Amino acid sequence: MRLFIKNELKDLYTIAEAHNGTLGLEKAFEGIPDAILCDVMMPGMDGYEVCQILKQDTRTSHIPVIILTARSSEQHMIEGLESGADDYIAKPFSANILRVRIKNLIESRMRLRRKFIVDPYAPIKDISPSKLDEELLRKAYAIVEKNLNNPHFEVNDFTKEIGLSRTQLYRKIHAISGQSVKEFIRIIRLKKAAELLLLNDKNISEIAYTVDSILFHILLPALRNILG
Repeated sequence: MRLFIKNELKDLYTIAEAHNGTLGLEKAFEGIPDAILCDVMMPGMDGYEVCQILKQDTRTSHIPVIILTARSSEQHMIEGLESGADDYIAKPFSANILRVRIKNLIESRMRLRRKFIVDPYAPIKDISPSKLDEELLRKAYAIVEKNLNNPHFEVNDFTKEIGLSRTQLYRKIHAISGQSVKEFIRIIRLKKAAELLLLNDKNISEIAYTVDSILFHILLPALRNILG
């Protein structure tokens, strides 16, 4: 089955394989892939357990997971979705359907990234791939907003406050937003500036002082474009 799937997808994606759930988790945590296909029946740890672990870990909670199984009953489908899976495909399946499902899930994540960048007023829950990611984003926003007028606030400070290693944070932020951590912080500041311009009677100079004058004036053309 792994060979069949690899042959069908190798011209479209870079593929990493694992013959059991434990090794699959290790590769997922190491590589942070764009999508994961997971069979239910595997040696040792079954696919439901693998999916639950992936969705409950901050490093991988954003990754779309497709469960593959020979069990086609409604109850087994419910079990797959309750484990946190984003999609469920019963065997035997069409390779064309598999390709379309994977493509759709990856594109849905890309749409969330674009929404984060272009919509300054998008609710956090609307740009979060999962509940865990929503909580992480809320924490990230709170940290940046708390330090809006701190000109010395940098990526290292952000990393310490959010509680992830620099590597983990970079991978996570890039996966959710498509940005580096530094650009992610800038975008949140830009969003806050847009909010202040629309909701407050402060002038541009006052807002620039609030969100960091140098940064604000660098971003002002983009901000004016967003506000129309």
